[in-house]
Amino acid sequence: MIVLLILLLDLIDDEDKVKFEIVFKKYENLVRYITLKKLNNKELADESAQEAWISIARNFKKIGEPNDVKTKNYIATIANTWANKVYNRESKINTIEYNDDILAEAADTEYFERINTSELAAVITKLPEKQRMFLYLSYSFGYTSKEIGKLYGVSADSVRKTIQFAKTRIRQELEQ
Repeated sequence: MIVLLILLLDLIDDEDKVKFEIVFKKYENLVRYITLKKLNNKELADESAQEAWISIARNFKKIGEPNDVKTKNYIATIANTWANKVYNRESKINTIEYNDDILAEAADTEYFERINTSELAAVITKLPEKQRMFLYLSYSFGYTSKEIGKLYGVSADSVRKTIQFAKTRIRQELEQ
């Protein structure tokens, strides 16, 4: 992984290189664990981990302090995203088809701002993994639909629809 670190440092601005090295060393095993757990294949896990680190390096300005929980969550989310992408490619899983009628009822932001945070978190954990990841990347880390689509290999429109569908499912669950 030292060779990977050296290559990744070329993607980082000079003032961030020391910080990136700290982050890489601190979370290298976490990324490896997440990808291996998802893929159950060392070669695919290594490929996925490498892609995750490239993505992290390219978006390094979004990383806070190395010991911050948000940094750990961000890195875990990116690792999980790439593990899913490799898994889907290997499994040749097609994207989910959505019912446009359900999407038309997507919830607005004001509705969710009135909900108790712990209640909302409990419902979000029940969502399918892709919907959770899209929500986290969008709302926790500020990724645009286009950026998320690029990570997952889908269109920005598909990302927006997935997020809308997730919001609808959250609203339905909270109203029950």
